[in-house]
Amino acid sequence: MQHDDKQSAATAAAQEKIIEEAMGSARANVGQCALELLEWQETGRLRDGQIRTIARGLKALKCDHLDLARRCAERAVLQYMAADGDSTFRPSRSLPSP
Repeated sequence: MQHDDKQSAATAAAQEKIIEEAMGSARANVGQCALELLEWQETGRLRDGQIRTIARGLKALKCDHLDLARRCAERAVLQYMAADGDSTFRPSRSLPSP
């Protein structure tokens, strides 16, 4: 494997870890994320709460970190609902891409 390939693989692994951490935070705070998403849709304003905290953790990625945080929160809420509130639900490995 060439140096560029190794660096690309390391970068991809680091990005995946950051996204997994964001998803973990969204899952751990799924109720708060749901409330913030609803409020954001109703008012057009996002409070400085859990979704913004998730977004701050995503700043290392070269993407719209607030949009990715929103998508993580939405996915966590949908996964929770799909599991009928079962906190033991283990989602697939597919995550939102940056």
